[in-house]
Amino acid sequence: MEFGLLVDMILLALALADRINLMHDEKEQAQRYAIAQEHLAHRTLEQAKMDLERAVAERTKELARAKELAEHLARTDSLTGVSNRRFFEERANQAFSRGKRYGHSLSLIVFDIDRFKQINDRFGHPAGDTVIKAVARLAEAGVREVDFVGRIGGEEFAVLLPDVDKRQAAVTAERLREILRSHEIPHGELRLKVTASFGVSDLGGEDREFEEVLARVDKAMYASKKGGRDRVSIG
Repeated sequence: MEFGLLVDMILLALALADRINLMHDEKEQAQRYAIAQEHLAHRTLEQAKMDLERAVAERTKELARAKELAEHLARTDSLTGVSNRRFFEERANQAFSRGKRYGHSLSLIVFDIDRFKQINDRFGHPAGDTVIKAVARLAEAGVREVDFVGRIGGEEFAVLLPDVDKRQAAVTAERLREILRSHEIPHGELRLKVTASFGVSDLGGEDREFEEVLARVDKAMYASKKGGRDRVSIG
């Protein structure tokens, strides 16, 4: 009986040792699994963070491009691509303020396409649009890079000329007038020719705001209209 009890105790001790070893192995395996899961969670979190930062950066770029496009559209004439009236007047007022402050010359040219309504009535509005776009392109090509061209009405354009007096601006206006009258504008099988009437003036010492310069230029332009069109008048 004593021998049987000894054998039972030995077997029990061996079984208990196996159980302890098994539990120890299970504990180590659980620890390794927990560590692996922690590393996986950390990598997943880091990847998610990187993906989020990349998405935010891409979205920020998209918003910046959308803002830039919106600002461009807000200041650009959709038909011609030159400045619209609102942005032209904004730039003109800024240039006027600088000219008054520092005593710089500043001139303005305004011109209107002669008998434009007849083009629309005779050939249709698409032909009129072709003429408007061609005139804008010719005006930009005919002035300096520092000069600023805008479409300020249906068939009316303006050119801002910094550091130029009205006599020099009149020379530029005369050159533009000659460019327009000598150029043929293709529209389908048609070859359209146009002329324009020009008004020119510059910043005067008594001018308090840009609108005073614009009023003189408009008056000079209408003098060109009344005088027979296709000419330059100085205000």
